[in-house]
Amino acid sequence: MKALARMRFLAAPSALAVAAIAGVFLTYELVERLLLPGMDLEQLRRAHVMRGVVSSLAAASVVTWMLLRRSPSLLAADPSPAPDGTYTDEDLLRQSAQWFVHMRWVAVAVATALVVLALPVAGVLPPAALLPLALGVAALALANVVHSRLLAPSRSARSPTLLLALQIHLDLALIAYLLHFSGGVDNPLYALPALHVALAGVLLSPRQCYLVALAATGLVAAVAFGSWSGAVAHYPLALSSAEPTRLDLAHVTSRVGVQAALHFLVAFIVSKLAEHSRANARRYAQMVERALAERQLLARALETTGTGLRVVDRDGRPRWSNQRWDEWFSNGWARARDQAIRQTIADSAVRVAEVTLDGCDFASPGEEVRTLHITTAPILGASGEVAEVVELAQEITAFKQAQAQMVRAGSMAAVGELAGQVAHEVNNPIAIISAKGRLMLSGHRAEMSQKVAQEIGKIVDLADRVASIAQGLLSYCRPSPKTRTIIDLAAPARQAITMISDRARTSNIEIEDRLAPSIGLVRANEGEMGQVFLNLLLNALDAMPSGGTLTIAGVADAGLADGRRGIGIAVSDTGDGVPEELRPRIWEPFFSTKGEARGTGLGLSICQGLVTDHGGQIDVGSSDSGGACFVVRLPEVTREVARDEEQQHGQAQNPGS
Repeated sequence: MKALARMRFLAAPSALAVAAIAGVFLTYELVERLLLPGMDLEQLRRAHVMRGVVSSLAAASVVTWMLLRRSPSLLAADPSPAPDGTYTDEDLLRQSAQWFVHMRWVAVAVATALVVLALPVAGVLPPAALLPLALGVAALALANVVHSRLLAPSRSARSPTLLLALQIHLDLALIAYLLHFSGGVDNPLYALPALHVALAGVLLSPRQCYLVALAATGLVAAVAFGSWSGAVAHYPLALSSAEPTRLDLAHVTSRVGVQAALHFLVAFIVSKLAEHSRANARRYAQMVERALAERQLLARALETTGTGLRVVDRDGRPRWSNQRWDEWFSNGWARARDQAIRQTIADSAVRVAEVTLDGCDFASPGEEVRTLHITTAPILGASGEVAEVVELAQEITAFKQAQAQMVRAGSMAAVGELAGQVAHEVNNPIAIISAKGRLMLSGHRAEMSQKVAQEIGKIVDLADRVASIAQGLLSYCRPSPKTRTIIDLAAPARQAITMISDRARTSNIEIEDRLAPSIGLVRANEGEMGQVFLNLLLNALDAMPSGGTLTIAGVADAGLADGRRGIGIAVSDTGDGVPEELRPRIWEPFFSTKGEARGTGLGLSICQGLVTDHGGQIDVGSSDSGGACFVVRLPEVTREVARDEEQQHGQAQNPGS
């Protein structure tokens, strides 16, 4: 496949070369027949020689132009990047070596055209030079094939610097060989080795460049003095009818001296320029690397802080944006900011806006509503005018939610305080009503009919119930003391049942109290535990608006997550239950599924906080009927520990006993 590709690569230049030669010959025939009739033989021979030279140069020029046009550029390097996306010096040198191989195919094509066309057509060299020149061109092509193999990816471990040096020195040897058989010092291409010295200065180190200059000088000197001394056959250019004269020593010496000076001058100038260019390239690479590092640092910092950033030009066209900005505004919402950008460009003022985006504004539909704080600020140029505009977006959703929660918490605190005051105000009249009723029953029962006595008894019972509810409300609203004593966990649970029994009866809800008289001892604050069970029971009532069954029972296996023994009580209902996906969120403050008119979303959050503060845990699951089941577990206190503490308390109360 590679051979076929090379054949296609050379087909078009070869066709153009044939066309150029045909054009030169046709033009010469027209000129000779129309403008140069009656020429003598010597003039005709010179004209034929010039025709051959011109046709050869035309063919070589066309082939060179075509191949160079289709060849890769040495400076437009595009090597395979390293994993981190950078290019190493070795990558660039390897591509330079590949470029050199490609250019050698151009040299092979040009040399072939010159040899094949110049000798038979122009006759500027003796026929004996044809075979050596053909062998030299073949050697050049063979060396190119070898170097192509050495530069293959499978042999990438080979040093490209060494390969480049070998390429250049081998080329110099082949050029000297071809120059010897094509006129030596008389050949117009005698200065061609200086080109390789310049290439060495660009691609290799200064020391290697001077070695190439020394080698080039030695080879051209060997060709020149070899031909002058007669040690090797001389193949002069036959550009006239006169016999070629013997090379003059002064002429040869001067040509060699000029070439030596040219080689070392080129080596000095090109090496210095290349060294300066490499130093600039290193500085530029360091600047680019530092700029990339700073940009990556900025991007990471913005991502870490959850900040979106975009920079636009004066025409509103985006210049740069980070990943967070693209995630938020990839659906084109950012175009709505055009008005703010134009105003900022007009007056150079900083603008701050607060916007709310719903799910349809995001790249991924269905995302929650977000609130963003967007700052639009100008970036001034050197002339003091606005050159660009930067937009900084920060998400403040959590802050807004916390702010709303604080407002709701304040409202709930005010409501709680008001409820405590109302309960206190109700408690006194109810206590008087209950006392008066009992007094009437005890002192005046004989004066009353049985019906009146029964009705007054009902009034006393209901007053006692109202007083009990008011007392419970006061206990719920007022901060309870932090003292914790050893209590039976069933006591606060039964107190909470008493407080909601009337509401359960009017809501057609049956309460199943499966608690044993004593289920176990815990160290707790009775008021706080009563608050926990009251919240759980009220939630259960709300979960059964059409009636049902509320069950409260002890838990047989109430071990805690850390392995401690525990006492547990389960509160379950026959409602719809808590969906699996919402269970992690029900403990969040102000999260509620009851709607704004029925729930505050604080109850379960308070329950979890109180239970956790007691060293216990509260879990949610499903009841046997599919409703919700909440289990409260507290660390167990053994009877022995309770008895010891009671004895210590008794001794403290009676130190003399």
